[in-house]
Amino acid sequence: MRIFAAILSIVLLGGCAYLPQTVGKAKAGSESDAPQQLVLPEAKEVPSIVVPEKREPPKPIEYRSFAEHYLPTAGVDEPSRARGFRVQLLTTKDAAAADSFVVRARNILDMPVYSVYEPPYYKVRAGNFEDHAAAEEAKEKIASKGFDTFIVRDIIETGEAN
Repeated sequence: MRIFAAILSIVLLGGCAYLPQTVGKAKAGSESDAPQQLVLPEAKEVPSIVVPEKREPPKPIEYRSFAEHYLPTAGVDEPSRARGFRVQLLTTKDAAAADSFVVRARNILDMPVYSVYEPPYYKVRAGNFEDHAAAEEAKEKIASKGFDTFIVRDIIETGEAN
């Protein structure tokens, strides 16, 4: 048992004898709060500190609605498009289902019906309304014909044909 205690004390004392040296160590009476850099005995010199170049943060992204993104800018010769409202009739991922629904809706409704693809959905929308009140009236008429509807903002076609 004494041999085991002697070996254990040698190992503990030997492990405590290896301490890293401190560069720029403050004197015992000094009140320096400057950080100190530790240098391992294997290192021959103090490594230089590399500070990466400061970069500007990226500019924030201005998000716009999908409808605003495709609105023509001023001066473009497309006077037949404007912001407005449509009545949405269907949302599906199946293109064939959307196309057949458009044909069915055009036969039943007395207004233009559009199919819009906004990945991953095909959206079937009806009408071109400049104000929300007109879209609300159309929604009531369309709902009375058996469609589940709600009003959405969209880019509409304006003019005599609509």
